[in-house]
Formats: sequence, structure tokens, C-alpha cells
Amino acid sequence: MHRTELWEGKANEPIKINQRALIDKVLARYSGEFIVFRELLQNADDGNAKHVKIHFKTKKYMARNESKEATGQLEGQPELDTREVSQWTIQDDGKGFEEVDRDRLKSIADGNPNEQKIGAFGVGFYSVFSITDEPVVTSVDPKDGKRHGMAFNWVQDQLFVCCGTLPSRASKSTSGNYMARTKIKMILRKLAPLPSHPTEITRFLGTSLAFANHLHDISVYLDGHCFAHVTKENGVQKELGHPGGGLQSVFPERMMTVTGIKSTDVYIKASVMRSLCKTGTREALVRSLETSQDPKEMVAFSIRFTVFAASIGVQVDGRMTEELERATKKKPPTHSTYQLLYMGKAEYDMDSNDQGTTSTHWNIFQGLRVGLDSAGAARIFIGHATTQTTGICGHAAARFIPTVERALIELVDETHHETVVSRWNKELLFVGGYLTWAVYEYLIDNIKTDWETPPEANSDVKIRHAKLRQEFVHILRFFTFHPSTPSPAVSSLAEDAFFSCASSSYFAVVSTIGIKDAREVRLYDSALAGFIRERPTLSMDVTEAMTTSLRARGFVPKFSFADVVQELESRPLTPSELMECLNWWKNLDAGTRDHSRRKQLLSAVKFYAFSLNAQGKQTHTADTVILLESIRTFVDPPNNFPLDLPLPPHTLPAIAGQSLNLSALGPDLGWSALTVVEWVENLTSKSTLGSASAESNLMTCELFATQILWFIAQVWNSPTVVEQHHKIANKLKEVPCIPTQSGMKRPEEAYLQTSIFPDLPVVYLPKGEAPPSMNGMLLALGVRQGVELQLVWDRMVNTRCWSNSQLVQYLVQNKHALTLAERQRLKEAPVFVQEEPNGERAQRSSFLKMAPISMQDPEHVTASQLYEPTETLRQLDLPILDWSTNSKWQTNSDEANLLFELGLNRRPGIHDLLERAACSYPALSKVAFRYFMNNFLSYAPLYEATRFSKISFVPSIRPDGSPCLAKPSEVFIDSDSSIVGFLVVNPSFRPELLAHSNELQLKGQPPIEAIIARLLSRPPNDHENAKQIFSYLDKRKDDFTPAEFTQLRGARIIPVRDHSDASEGTVCLKAVHECYAGKPRVEFHSRLFTFISGFDGAAKAFLRACGIKEEPTVPEIIQKIISNPQKFYESAGGTDEYLAELQNIAREWVQVEGFLQEEMKRSPMFLGRQAVGTLPHGISQDSRYILLHPEKIVIIDDEHAYGLFSDCLHGAPQETIIEELYFALGSPRLGTLIREKPEFQGKMLESSMAKRTHTLILERLPLFLRKYRSVHQQPLITIEELSQDCNFLVKTVAKLQLVKVLDSQDLEVERKSEASAAGFREKGGLIQLLLARNIPLDMYEVAHSMCKVIFYRHRASDSSLLAGILSADIDALKRRGYNVDALLSPQKILQRASRAANAGTRLPGAGYFARNSSEPRVPLPGVPAKKSPIQPLSFLRKFKRSHSQPSSSPSPLGLLNSASITHPQRMRLIDDSIDAALKCEGGRVPLSSTLLSQSPHLGTTQGSLGGAVYCGTDNRHEGFTPSGEVNGYQFHVERSLRNSAQLITEKKDPLHRFTTRVINPLREIYELPITHIQIIYTADTRLMAFNRNQNIFLNLYYYEISHDEKVMRGTPNTALISWYFTFAHEIAHNLVEEHNADHEYIFSHICGRFFPAFTNLITPPEGTQADIDAEGPIVAQI
Repeated sequence: MHRTELWEGKANEPIKINQRALIDKVLARYSGEFIVFRELLQNADDGNAKHVKIHFKTKKYMARNESKEATGQLEGQPELDTREVSQWTIQDDGKGFEEVDRDRLKSIADGNPNEQKIGAFGVGFYSVFSITDEPVVTSVDPKDGKRHGMAFNWVQDQLFVCCGTLPSRASKSTSGNYMARTKIKMILRKLAPLPSHPTEITRFLGTSLAFANHLHDISVYLDGHCFAHVTKENGVQKELGHPGGGLQSVFPERMMTVTGIKSTDVYIKASVMRSLCKTGTREALVRSLETSQDPKEMVAFSIRFTVFAASIGVQVDGRMTEELERATKKKPPTHSTYQLLYMGKAEYDMDSNDQGTTSTHWNIFQGLRVGLDSAGAARIFIGHATTQTTGICGHAAARFIPTVERALIELVDETHHETVVSRWNKELLFVGGYLTWAVYEYLIDNIKTDWETPPEANSDVKIRHAKLRQEFVHILRFFTFHPSTPSPAVSSLAEDAFFSCASSSYFAVVSTIGIKDAREVRLYDSALAGFIRERPTLSMDVTEAMTTSLRARGFVPKFSFADVVQELESRPLTPSELMECLNWWKNLDAGTRDHSRRKQLLSAVKFYAFSLNAQGKQTHTADTVILLESIRTFVDPPNNFPLDLPLPPHTLPAIAGQSLNLSALGPDLGWSALTVVEWVENLTSKSTLGSASAESNLMTCELFATQILWFIAQVWNSPTVVEQHHKIANKLKEVPCIPTQSGMKRPEEAYLQTSIFPDLPVVYLPKGEAPPSMNGMLLALGVRQGVELQLVWDRMVNTRCWSNSQLVQYLVQNKHALTLAERQRLKEAPVFVQEEPNGERAQRSSFLKMAPISMQDPEHVTASQLYEPTETLRQLDLPILDWSTNSKWQTNSDEANLLFELGLNRRPGIHDLLERAACSYPALSKVAFRYFMNNFLSYAPLYEATRFSKISFVPSIRPDGSPCLAKPSEVFIDSDSSIVGFLVVNPSFRPELLAHSNELQLKGQPPIEAIIARLLSRPPNDHENAKQIFSYLDKRKDDFTPAEFTQLRGARIIPVRDHSDASEGTVCLKAVHECYAGKPRVEFHSRLFTFISGFDGAAKAFLRACGIKEEPTVPEIIQKIISNPQKFYESAGGTDEYLAELQNIAREWVQVEGFLQEEMKRSPMFLGRQAVGTLPHGISQDSRYILLHPEKIVIIDDEHAYGLFSDCLHGAPQETIIEELYFALGSPRLGTLIREKPEFQGKMLESSMAKRTHTLILERLPLFLRKYRSVHQQPLITIEELSQDCNFLVKTVAKLQLVKVLDSQDLEVERKSEASAAGFREKGGLIQLLLARNIPLDMYEVAHSMCKVIFYRHRASDSSLLAGILSADIDALKRRGYNVDALLSPQKILQRASRAANAGTRLPGAGYFARNSSEPRVPLPGVPAKKSPIQPLSFLRKFKRSHSQPSSSPSPLGLLNSASITHPQRMRLIDDSIDAALKCEGGRVPLSSTLLSQSPHLGTTQGSLGGAVYCGTDNRHEGFTPSGEVNGYQFHVERSLRNSAQLITEKKDPLHRFTTRVINPLREIYELPITHIQIIYTADTRLMAFNRNQNIFLNLYYYEISHDEKVMRGTPNTALISWYFTFAHEIAHNLVEEHNADHEYIFSHICGRFFPAFTNLITPPEGTQADIDAEGPIVAQI
């Protein structure tokens, strides 16, 4: 439709605007405080107002003023902090509102078109609606001089205004100095206190005046009291013109051009009530009154700053003008101004300490005075302050175009594209950068002028320059750009303009040497300040953060290494500068101090020579300059050498080291610490001795030489000097430097003392008491201690009149005088006498195998050939030093120590000692070995096991208790090792040998392989010996490997009495696997198997570890039977006992291996019953049992047929578990051998009897099938299928006869019998039931016939059950517990028939039944066939059959497919449930919402296999008693077993293997908590595991008899597989308690979920077949 058609004949309808909502939304965008004041003050300034008065009025005040009784007097001190104000009034003396202004006031968003005014959007006045709903405006029109009024009010959500002319009257301020032309009265919506603290209001007003064009006076009143008054005064305006440096005054957009720059000093004064100067509280008022101060007195504060203004010429093109006018509703101005507020350092410092009232002063002027540390806190003003910061420390004001709320400036739109507004604002920011540069240049020029001005008289230039540098630091901090907020683009653009507006790259900064280009000036570095003097550097107060932008542009770089080298090369350094320089080098990074730079430093540095003056102060001379590269050594520590003694010229002066850590710095510069050797070398050099004065010459001046010797003696024993003794002595030995009584002598010519020859030159030191080390040092230099040894030798030794003790005593007295050569001579000289041995020692020596010590001189020998004269060494028959009885021998005496130095032996050598310990003389051997043990710590480092392995020195005990000596490898520490025939250490020495067994390489116990070898070669010959050995081996069983246990299991090591021998005392040896440790289960087992008794406790535990069984296992019993079935039968004592064995074999069928099953099939070991004589009607008269092969025995599943053919058949015992055993081994079922066909006479009629029977069967059969499905397999057909006439017919005949033919091997027998009912199936699948009319109907025959056609096979009890259901009436069935009402309602029968008819169900044909009629002969459920490979997961299917009770519920999979819940949801729910089951959290749930299965049959609570209970959920746990903890699992024992502690000990090894090798790996796979797994022990072989209260109980006995043997042999996979499914089965019970389809589904899901991890556990390594071969095809297939 065309728009003209739409509007034709229609009136335009205006768009409605909710003005209240519109204004509220506009005001909601305004930010900050004092919005009303900000907008109205701006309007006043735009109206050229100079004075503004703000008045806050309370209701009380207004009522008093309006009262006729008002006196005009004001009340006392106003309560500024508590009064609630009801009205605000703002009035000014500016130009009043003209008519056009009043019209704009009535229009929203109709801004002031004057381009020189701030207002642009026309919403500023409407800020009053944030506090009032009915503002009133009165103003004097400048044109007509009349007072006009405008009263605003709301009608619903629309704003109305009432305008009119008011009577003219003059309105003066309270001070009476100006006329109020415009007044705005705002009655508040509700009473409220002042909008903020009075000082905050004052702060806002002071900030507002900063950039006001006309406004310069604002006063604030409360109820007539002026509590704040702010004024502004401008100083003389200065014209700065254009700055130098060629600044670009035209900017990128070329819209604006700077035409000039002016500066104006501004003074703002704020006066506030004295009561507001502190806290502004009532308490402050009270304190002021108490001090006689008027709280209403006005206290003044002031601030001074400079405003720099750049005049801007604006020229924009027409398109830009249109866009700006569209955006701002006004044309762009032709000229504008950009202002920058700057506060100099002097003003800043003075403002910081103004009048001692810093807190109030700072609060009032906080908006103007921006802290230099408050990076980027200065704001951009558009009339008033916005929230946008400038990025520097100065406020800026310009005609930016703001956002609507005037809090920010617009730079980009919401799509981040540039607009005309953002272009305008960016151009202004470039002007700001230009102005900032100009102001910076102006301020730097002022510093430059002051710097270059000649100093006045008596003025300190350094102080003046320092102040100027501080002024520059202030400027730099003020103009350092920081990221602005909230838009960082503001500071970024201004900074770019700041650095780009100058055409030249010159940037002036104030350095340490004046104003320089920033590229030549370096950033201050405290590490270099101590020695860099000539290089221009910034002040130390300039931080790196202040110069970040400068350095990014290449200004004020940091000092480089080249800069430092250039400075160092320019001049020599003073001592302090040298120290600073070296400290700087030391603190550099290791990577910086490379070889090249170190070389540059050493070649560049030169310094003045310096030393200490007489007053101890450091001095230097400009005459001597030293190159640092000439220095090679330094004094470390600094006081190591006397400062008044000369140092080598290559050594750094010692005083330098006092302020430097030269121990680290010196090596870095390639220097080494000055050694005493180098110092002495300098003193003794020819140049030094030749040029030294007489007072400092070592050879001529005794005092100087004494000082040198004195110092050397002081440091002589220091660690560093000790290593230099020889070198120092070599330097001094040829120099006559030793002062003596005979003058200066060489060291070897001087003596310390001599009492024999007083004429020799003795050392004389004139300096007083010498250091303690002086004598030692002089001796080391070569000074002689006493007379030469040769002289003493000639006079004393050769005369042989001195004893050993006298000679040694003299040598001790003169020991310090002995030279090295003399000491060596004493070691080699035969000067000592040996002690004479007594008779006993001579006798002991004859037992030593070693040769006696040879003597060079029969009378005198060397000290090294003798031993210390102690009683212990005498007992060892060693050559002893003869020591005078007058002088007692003391081991720690000086004489002993000297002899030891000369070679006297303290102890015998280890080989000699061990030879003595191994000698045949017992006393000497014992003493020697005891000495060896007592001093073993000394001999241990010398003992080498291989070296002494052939010496029999260890005191030992033979197994018979006799003592002997043995080699270390032949003897053992454990005394019980003798039980198995090994040598053990002598008990007298066992503690010492045990302590040092590792060093002597003595073994604590014989190794297992040695024990086994000894046991096999020397088996025990009697019961007690065997018991001791087995008890000992039980302590060692942890050391046996599985292979060693296996070896012992087959070894004949158990002595037993041979009952087959005529003599009862004959003992024979049996292997472990041939014996049994328990009691025979039945008495006759003791005649067939070897049961041992008397082995209890540890002995029995060891035999169990070897694999001995408590009783014969089922496979072993089977093998015994197979070996001679008739003998076993006779030993059993008859049919009942033999039949009990067969029942036990059936119950433990899981233990029977496949090969053994095959042998059983070939063995005549099974009982078969044969009738003996037959009564009429086929009733057996008697029967007998004989042993037959299983294939010759039939399973009686048809009693009627057996009655007919009992005379020619051998029937199996009629017990379920026996029948399943026979069937598994090949016994056929009788039903499979019988062919049956009915023969009838007469026509088949559909009589009433046939109809009644048909109806009865269909009616009662569901009851039977419900009961049947709960215990057996599913039927072949369903009730729905039978309900169709075409599938099931019942007819009557005149006479009926059954013909049965027995076809068994070579036997074929036919028998006939009359019957009342017979059923058969035709080829088309039709089932017919024939009834005989000639005899009464037998319901058992009807039931038997139906069971034959609806099941593969059935039992006689099934026929009886169905017969009972068919025969009983409805009430009897109800009494028996059948749900008759639910299953037999006529409606359900009709519905079932209808569904069957609609589905067109047909029975399978006869071919189907023919293919499936003969049952395959398979092993018992749950037992894998060994001969045929099992398909994957077949074990799982069999496990489910054996562990789960068949349920009447449909398949869970089918139910899942029909459920409304989605498959992913169902799987997720099942997984969550399984996760909870694994954590054993929560109770069992039916999962009906997930699985949709029917309720389980509650009558069956355990899975069974021929009576074997593998899982139970009954109260079985109540029959157990807690008996402790094993490997973290709680262990429970059946209450009938009294001694639980002994059981834990006996079952220690199977328990350990069960928990560590089976349970732990499976628990980790399922991530089950260990606290929810318990272990039980019960001899009930039917019970494998059960779940109770989410705790899984595992039967140790079942594991022991089924799996432990393989686990012990190292093939645990069969056990892992079995218990893996057991765990899954029991975990499923955490969710479903009953054995039903739900449980089976959860069980399967758990098995599948963890099956990959389980296969990784049992899969053997690649290329390994051991496990597969050992475990059979199950593992391979799994």
C-alpha cells in the first residue's frame, strides 16, 4: 500500500513522550557529585555573571522570615551537620533571561546556539529535577527590564510551566554589593541535609572558578549564615607569543591554528567558618567556644597558580561545519582557547605548608592541587571538571565536545569509527600537546636564564644550581605523561603531539652541568655518581618512570660502558673516586664484566698515589699517577700488613682495601692477594736492598730487621702463611737478617739457645717480648735450636751406657732442635733394645705359622721393629720395646709420642693379627680375635674380604655344639642356622660380629638356595628334626621365591611312617604335594591319602607356604578314584559314602580341569542303578548299583518311560546335582533315547470334554509358567501363541495308546501302554492334545503331555506341578498363594487372545523343533570347556548364568528400546548409578525409571548352581566374628571356628596373596573404597561372595581351594578373571538386591565398562606365551 493511500483522509497523530521518564533517563546518565551546582553555575558563567549566591533554607527559617513578627535577627551558630534543608536557592547577577532564553528553557534538548557558550544539548537546566519537582525561575529581562517568572509543575508524567510577569523589585545580596538578576528556587522533594560536607562544597566551588570566564565570586549560606565564600582574582596577563624551536602551530586536521599564548597568575581565596577548619562537627564548635574563638569567624585559605592559554583560530570547511552543527546544534566557533593550569615548585611547596592548617587547606583545594605522585589525576574541564584525566599533573580546559552527561569527551562512536566530533576533540588534544610543549620550553628558558646569570656577591653558585635542578625535577614530574582514564587515548594523543610539534629533535633538559640536549644527557645512576664528574647527568631525583617516554624516543639514555671509559680516560681519579669506581665494577652483572671490558677498565683508570699522613688521614699527591693496569696484588685483609712498612709497587695501597671487599673484587680484576712470600721477596730483592736507606735496610738495621721478623712471627701460624714457610725460609736463608749477640747473621749461623756451648751466636731481639710463635718461626728459617745430633751421638750413644728410656728422654728435651735429616737418621738407626720373652710367650710362638721377626743386630734394632710395651701386646707374642722398670711407660707421654714418630708400632698389622687369631693355640687365638674385635674401627679400613677369605679366624660352633674356627664365608650369625646344618658364630663373640657383619661380610643367615640344597641332600630323618627345620624355615619363608616353593613342593622332605610295611617303625619320605595337613573329611580318606599330624604352628605354616593342602582337593580325589574306582568304592564302605563323594565332586565342579573331565569320561567310576526284578505294571522290585562309564548310564527325566525300560537300563541317581554331573560327562537323558508316538482308535472329535480341557489349559497355564519361569528356562511358546485356534487344538478319540521305543547304542526295545491323554506336534507346527474317551482323564498325563510340547526338557516334578494346578479349584489355588485374580480374569484372557490373533502369531514348524530337540552335551554352567576354544565374552555369559537367577522379567534391552526415556539419558543415569555403587553411596534402587523392568521375584534371593550358592544376600554376615585386619582389609571368621588368631597365622600367606595379587588390582580397576571390602573364612565351599549393606564379603577358603595354587605359581589370570566378574556381580547388588533381569543388566554394564582396563591387567607382555599356556584358552580369548 502506498503511503499516500494510508494517509488519505486521516489526521496525523503526535507521538507521545513520557517526559518524566525521559528526564529521569537523561539525569541517570549524569555522573559525579554537585550536578545541579555544576549546570547552574555554568549557565551563570555563560550569562556573564560575576557573583553567585547559593542559599540552603530550612522550613523553620522560611517560616520565621514569612512571619509578621520577624525581627530580622539571625539565630546563633547554624547546625551544619544535622539540619535538614527544605529549599535551595541560587541567584546570580548575570544577564537575565530574554524571551528566546525563556523559550529554550521550556524546550528539552534545545541548546544555546551561541558557539561561544558551553551549553550545547539543552538539558543542563533540567538537572534541577534530580532534587525538585516544582522549580521556580525568576529573571530580569535585559531588554524590557521586567521580572519574568516561570513555575514548573507535573501533571501525571507531563511537565508544564506557568509563565508570567512579576512586580519589579531590587534583590541585593546580604553583603549588598551586587544586584541579583536571576534566581532559581528549588523546593526539595523531601527534607535532606546539605548535599555534602561544607568543606566538600567549598572544594567544588573553588575548582569551578578555576577556568570560569566571568564568574569570580561565590558565596554559600545556610539559613542566612554565610559558611563559605570563594573568590577568584586574576593577575596581570602576559603575552608569550609563539615559542621558539620552530613549533608547528597548524595541526593534522588543519582546522585549528595557534595564534598566540598568554599566561595569567590566578589567586583563589576560600573563606570558611572556623568550626569547619577541623572536623566540622559539634564537638569542634564546643572546643572553639571553650578557647574563646568565634566558631562563625571566617578563616581564609588561598592558592596561587598560573594558567597558560593558547589562542586558537578555527577554520573548518562547509561539510565539517554542517556535521558539527548537526551534532551540537550550534556552529563551530571561529576562535577558541585551550588553557593549561600550572603550579610552580615554589607555589607548590608554599601551598603544601600553608598557615599550618594543612588538612583543611588540602581538602578545600584538593580539586585544583594535584599531587605530583598522583599520576594522571588532573582533569579536563569543559566549563567544569569532567571525569576524563589529562595524563599530566595539570588541569586543562578547552571547548571539547562532551558526551551528553558532560562526564567524558567523545573520541570514537560505538562502532569505533571516527566521527566529526572525535576529529574535533582530537584536534584540540593536539593543541593541548602543543601548549604543553610551549609551556615546558618557556619554563626551561627561565631556568636557563637564571643558570647563566652571573652570580651575585657572596652567593653560592652550587646552591643556586641545585635549586634550579630541583625546579626542573618539579617541571619534569609535572609534565610526565601517564595513561589517562577512563580513555587512555587522551594522554596518548596529547603526548604524541607534545613530541611531534617541534620541527627539530632538540629537547632541553637541566643536567648537572647546565641546560643540554636530552640526547647528550645521561640518566642518573647512583652507582656512577661517585666518580662521574664531567658527563652531563640528570638530577638524582629524576626517576626512570619520569623518563620512560623520553628514553623511548632516544632521549636521556642510560650510561653505557663506553661513557664510563671515556670519563675515566679523561682524568686521574682521586682516592675516593677510585673506590667508587671499583665498587661500581664489582656490582656489575657477571655477564657484563667480561675479559674485554675488564681490559678496557684497567687500561683507562689512572689514579693519584695516596697514603696515610701522620694524623691517619688519607692524602694523595698530584705528582704521582699510577696506572691501574700496573697493579697485580692487593692486601687482603686490609690490616694483614703493617701500614708503616713498605709494600711492593705492584700492590694496591692497603688503605684502599679498608673500604673495598677486595677478596672478591681483586680476582675479578686479575689481581691476587699479596702473600708474605711476595712481601719478603720485595724486601730481600737487590733493588730494594740497594736503594733502601740505612733505617729501612734489612741487612744493616737491627730495629728494622726486628720489625720484619716480628711481623712474620705474628702471621707465621696463619693458614695462608703455613703453606709458604718453605718459600719464606728460602728467601731469607742467604740474607744476614737475624740479630744476634755477635751481629747480623744468616739463619743457619744463629742459635736460639745452647747450654753446652755458650760461645755460639744466640739470637737477640731488641724490641722486647717476642710473639709466642717467634721461636718456631726462627727455627723454620734455619736458626738452630741446640747442638747438632752428631755431637751428641758421638758422646752418648756409641758408649752404650744409656738405656732406651734415658736416650728417649734426652731426645724429647731436644726434640725441637732435631733437623729433618737427624729425625730420619733416628728412624733408620738400630739403637733400641728388645724385651726378653718369658717361657709362656715362647711356647705360644711355636704355634704361629709365620716366621719370627728377623733382627739385623741381635742386640739393637730400629723402633719400627718393636711394639709398644703394653700387657695386651705382650699376650699377642710380639717383639716389645725394652723399657726400664724405673720409668713407667705412659702412652700419651712425650717420650711415647717421639717413639711413635720414629716408627714404634702401636698395634700389629691386620695380617699378622688374623694369623694369630687363626692359629691352633686356643689361648692365643682367642686373645688375638678379641683384640681384633676391640680395635675393629682401626682395622676396618684395612680389612679386605677377598684378601683374608682363606683364613679361618672366626670363632664358630658346629651343629653338634663343638667349637671351631671358620672362614667368614662358612659361618652365619643367626644361631638357628645350625638347625639346617650350618656353622654359626661363637655366642661369646656374636654381639661384636653382628655389629661388624657388613665390614667382615658375615651373613646373618644362609641363603635359601644353600638351605634347599642342604635340605635335599640331607632331608630330616625323623618327625622332631623335620619339625625344627620346618619351624626355622617358616621364619625365612618371606625370602623364598615362588619357584623355590614349587621346588620344595615336589621334594621328598617329610618323614612319615610307612603303614604298608610290616614294621610300624619304618619311616619314608614324602613330597609336600603328596601329604595333607588337616583332618580327613571322611574317615576312609585316611586310608587312601597321607595325612600328617604333629606339625603345628610355624612348621605347619611353612608347609602351607610350600603348598601343602588341608585335605585332598576334588581333582586329587578324582584322580584317586580313576586310578582304581573299585578300590575307592570298597574303601568308602558302600554306595552311600561313594555317592557322597560324587556329590562333593559335583559341588566343586569348578575346580575340575578339562583334561581331568576327559579322563572321567573314560573311567568306569560312576554309579548306575539297575532294577532287579519287576512287578506288574512296570514297578521295580529292587535295584543295585554298579560302577560304569558315564555314557552307559542314563538320566531319568521320564519316570514312566523308565518304568517301562528299567530292566534294560542303568539309571543315574535321581539327585539334581548328580544328574547335572552325569550329563556334563556324557550321560544321555532318557527322554532323548525314547521315541514316542500315539496310536488311537476312532475319530478325533471336538467334544465338550475337549473344549473344557482346552479352556482349562489356557486358563491355568499362566500360573504354571509364572512359577516355572522363576526357577527354570523360558518356554518355547507363549500363552498368546497357544490361544490361537490354529496353533493349539484339543480333541477326543475312542481309545489311546502310547508306543515308546528305546534306542540306545545297540539296544532297541519297544513297549506300549494305554493312556488317557497324549500330545504331539504336527509338521505345520500345530500342537494337538488327544484325550481318550474310554478311560477317565488323568490330569497328570495331560500335564506331562503339555510339558513335553512347550519345553525342550522338563522334570517329573514339573508335570506334577502343572497337574496340581489343573486339578485344583480356584479357592485351593488362592490358598496356595497363586495370584489367581490377576492372571485368570476373563478380560485378560480375552485381551491376550485378541493380541495374539491380531499379531497373526504362528508356531514354529516341526523342522525347528527337530533341529532343537536334542540338547548339546555341555559342561556344568559356569565351568569352561577346556578342549574347545571359547568365544570372547563366553565366560561372561556363563558367569551370568551361574550367578544370576533367571527372571520372569522381559529382557532389559527390549524394555529400554520401548521406554520413553532417550538412550543417552538412560545411559547417563545408569553410569551415574554405577558411579554411586562404586563409591558405595546410597541405598539399592530398583532403577525402574531407567530399566523399566518388572518387579523381581522376591522369593529367590540367591543364585544357585545345583545347590552351590555363589552369591548370597541373606544374613550370612551374622555368622562371622571380626578377627583383625590384614593389609588394610577387615577379616572375619566363621563363629564355629574358635581359634581365629591361629587361623590368621596359618592363613597368612594365602591371605597375603589373595589381598595383594587379586583383590588390590581389581579394587584399583573398580576404584572401590577399601573400607567396603571384607574378607571372610568359611569352609562352606558353596559360598564365594555376598553383599550386605554395600559391603562386599569375599570367601578366602573358596579362593584357597580354587585359585591359590596357580597364584602361588605366578599365574594369577584364572583367579583374576573369576574374581573380576564376582566383583561386578556384587557391585551390581549395591543397586539391585535381587537376582533378576535388572541385576543382570547392571552386572553386564559394569563388566563392559571396565573390561578394557581388565584386559590390560591380564594381557601378558608381547611375545610371552607363558601365561597363556598356563591359564588355558580362557585367558587367550578374554
